[in-house]
Amino acid sequence: MRGNTQHTFLTRHSGKAVVNRTSTILCALAAGLVVAFALGGSAAGGSIPRFLTDSRTGFAASGYDPVAYFADGAARPGSAEFEAFWADAAWRFANPGNRAAFLAAPEVYAPAFAGHCALAVSRGHPAEGDPTIWAVHDDRLYFFHSKAHREIFLHDPDTVIAEAEAWLSRTQGAGPRR
Repeated sequence: MRGNTQHTFLTRHSGKAVVNRTSTILCALAAGLVVAFALGGSAAGGSIPRFLTDSRTGFAASGYDPVAYFADGAARPGSAEFEAFWADAAWRFANPGNRAAFLAAPEVYAPAFAGHCALAVSRGHPAEGDPTIWAVHDDRLYFFHSKAHREIFLHDPDTVIAEAEAWLSRTQGAGPRR
């Protein structure tokens, strides 16, 4: 459950959805960990999803830095200088601080639904998400297959997320996990 000290909401900024926060990054990390464990597994034995990897680069999120979406409010390519391996996938980061933040709390920064398009999952047809078409909602990163899918998500993100989670529950783990 979210604490009362953090208030988040979607806004549009330069065509991207970003989170405005009234609390510090540390509060966001703590809240994100609570949400990640509540929705995505547990610290004791919860399964970690297999993340989509780019067939050309071999990296999760196509080599984009998952922390940059939160820290910079932008999709930033990672560097070969700052790489890490987590959840059977290689990840890249723009700087050593982002790499350290990810390794300290990967569930907070990794994209929801293992990098699949949130809207496509909600419709029962998981499609690969594009890390350049994204949104952060309730301290969670979501990728989308197209700009149209992102726009539909932004109209009612909570419903899309609930429908995606319901589809995953019905398929009993056949698809990507949040």
